[in-house]
Amino acid sequence: MNDHAHARPSRRRFAASATTTLLALATLTALAVVPAPAMAAPPAADRFLKVYAPENESFAGARTLTQALADAETYDLITAKANTYKANLDAMRVVNPDLVVLVYMNGTFAQRTEGTRYPESWYARDAYGRKVTSKGYGNYLMNPLSPEWIQDRVNQCNTQLQATRYDGCMVDMLGTAPTMVSYVSSPPVNPQTGELWTAIDWQAATTYLALQIDTGTGGLVWGNGYGSATRYFGSRVGGTSKVLSDAVDGALSEIWIRSARQSILTYPNEVTWRKNVNQLVDLGVNGERTAAMVKMWVTATTAQKDAFHRFALSTFLLGSDGTSSFHASYAEGQVLLDHPYWKADIGQPTSSYALIDGVYQRSFSRGRVLVNPTEASRTVDLGGTYVGLDGVSRTTITLAPQTGDVMQLA
Repeated sequence: MNDHAHARPSRRRFAASATTTLLALATLTALAVVPAPAMAAPPAADRFLKVYAPENESFAGARTLTQALADAETYDLITAKANTYKANLDAMRVVNPDLVVLVYMNGTFAQRTEGTRYPESWYARDAYGRKVTSKGYGNYLMNPLSPEWIQDRVNQCNTQLQATRYDGCMVDMLGTAPTMVSYVSSPPVNPQTGELWTAIDWQAATTYLALQIDTGTGGLVWGNGYGSATRYFGSRVGGTSKVLSDAVDGALSEIWIRSARQSILTYPNEVTWRKNVNQLVDLGVNGERTAAMVKMWVTATTAQKDAFHRFALSTFLLGSDGTSSFHASYAEGQVLLDHPYWKADIGQPTSSYALIDGVYQRSFSRGRVLVNPTEASRTVDLGGTYVGLDGVSRTTITLAPQTGDVMQLA
């Protein structure tokens, strides 16, 4: 391991059963606005907005020194392939001492070329005894209960960390997608019960796997498994992805506020929208963090994608405590952006988010964030001159339905 260490957040350990965890769900999904944590001590970094880059999803290839340094200036958290930044890591840390770089690895799937690489007992099986593969990639699903597979994942993380000197591992595929017929060739069977995996039991198993990787390595461990805010808060049938926070240092919300292929004109209703804000609040209150990902991988105009981007970024800033990260991408493979929306200098929060004059708002030391997730237009007197993300100065703002803005003091 390298000597560039990041303190691990203090957190609970995965000890309760999935059922017990489910019964202990927070009540943040209620309709009331949830107050954000107190901001007496602002985050150490100068900028409140943290930005995430999933470089492992990029089609751009290896990064040059110039590109790597630009990435270090733009992003605070990066997931990357092993060789992407290894040669330039020290220089990147000079540019951004708080930068965290995670090496990508898959937690529950072997690659499509590895159908015979591992012992047969390590592979997941369906009700007919067949190996299970992902529909999109042809990768082979593994048995998350297998002690040998778990140890293999621990070894993989350690090997990658030693080779790259990155800060930790990003463990992909810890959510419940492998239990869904839309994702895999056929549903896998839980070898402990002989029945199809339930979402609750699968989430418990992958959380345990993540915990073993975390305790068996010297670096940070993040996971991809929160999914959406709806999954995070959960249900009695589907369980909750929130349990993953008991095992990792952070986790991706890969379909936060929207799914990648969803129509750009589809916005969440107000109740669902509040869950997205309240997920961030809940994470902050409990000392946890996420990278909220907004993928707009659909055919649409740039103006339409910009509008959703403004809505999503404003929503994120209402709930974040400054430790979680934001990501937006406009097309598959084009994930390394440096967007002007992320440059707004609004300072640190001076309040929790609240519903004021029919608009959800939050005050910052050098600005305000406003979101209107309703079906009606709202006009707000700003009480001063502010510059929005469109660069226009205003003393009042009219927010059309399902819009948001980040306003910087003029």
